[in-house]
Amino acid sequence: FVRAGSADEAPAYAASPLYPRTPFPSGSAHLFEHVLHRQDVVDAVEGRGARLNASTGYETIQYEMAFNREDLADNLGLHAKTVLQPLFDPALVEREKKNVINECSERMASPDAEVYSRTLELLFDRPH
Repeated sequence: FVRAGSADEAPAYAASPLYPRTPFPSGSAHLFEHVLHRQDVVDAVEGRGARLNASTGYETIQYEMAFNREDLADNLGLHAKTVLQPLFDPALVEREKKNVINECSERMASPDAEVYSRTLELLFDRPH
């Protein structure tokens, strides 16, 4: 847990016992979600017919793999390689920075997102 960097996190907030200030920039966890999966792993997993997806919420990053049960051991091994030996290609990081910014801009343009965001601000001790 880095306690910073969700998909829609405000860039600055007041420190609290649960959420102290961190050196991590806003959106860093969302960017990490976009660049974690190594391309060689994605190619190998998808080559077996698996489906990969990921999402970043306010408190978590979720990685999802859907595949046939007979591929469980191989796919978990490939996922472990991604987690234990990540490779962050600088060109990919730069491209995904733009994608993350665009995703957040599109999401926050929705009236539903504005209502949800304001509701969270009323419920918790910091902006989400």
